[in-house]
Amino acid sequence: MSQSTVMAVENLGKRFRQGSEEITALDGVSFGIERGSFVAVMGASGSGKTTLLNLLAGLLKPDAGRILLDGADFSSLSDGERARLRRRRIGFVFQDYNLLPNLTLAENVRLPRLLDEAPADAERWSAETLDFLGLSARLNHRPRQLSGGERQRAAIARALAMKPEIVLADEPTGNLDLRGSTHVCELLRRLCRERGCTVLAVTHAPHVAIHADRILMLGDGRLLADRPVTDFADAEQLAIAYQRLLAPAREERP
Repeated sequence: MSQSTVMAVENLGKRFRQGSEEITALDGVSFGIERGSFVAVMGASGSGKTTLLNLLAGLLKPDAGRILLDGADFSSLSDGERARLRRRRIGFVFQDYNLLPNLTLAENVRLPRLLDEAPADAERWSAETLDFLGLSARLNHRPRQLSGGERQRAAIARALAMKPEIVLADEPTGNLDLRGSTHVCELLRRLCRERGCTVLAVTHAPHVAIHADRILMLGDGRLLADRPVTDFADAEQLAIAYQRLLAPAREERP
């Protein structure tokens, strides 16, 4: 594992039981994530992308393989150890925002630092982060008073509360129109350029994945391709390439 690799996945596997049937969600997935990069994991429904994200966040444990964080085996830690490490080093952006409705925007963003007993600079840090994301005029608004795009940016701000090295985003534009999606993708790129964050976002949408530096394409729990975004002229070409990869993968199903 090179010094520039912040997280690596080695031969990762995950299975779930559904009644008497065993479902393979991930099968032998391996890749590394370079520090300060923006990586998109693109896949259709059922491709395993959400399972992968939950494994990277330490919310699930793999059945096979391992996840390395700065060279240390993150996946072998206990639930409590993974939770502590996740709280301090990994920010998570939820598709459905997960903002507390009775708190203001500023209070939602400050909350993780207060819960982690780091209140000294909580107010300053939340104000700076909300300003960075263009939300300084909404500090005292509650979630219901915000637009969908503003709520998604607020969810990103909350994910940044502990100054994480890695930001994991679950369909971060799933509830937004094309204009709002583009704005959020540009903000994620700024996090990499201006704050040195490493961003991994899962998405089903080529018009989102095309904003990343690199695209991992998943299908039926397997990594079908790992390509730099420069291989594609636009989102339409990316979508065609993905569909071509899916065709033989589906033919190989038992």
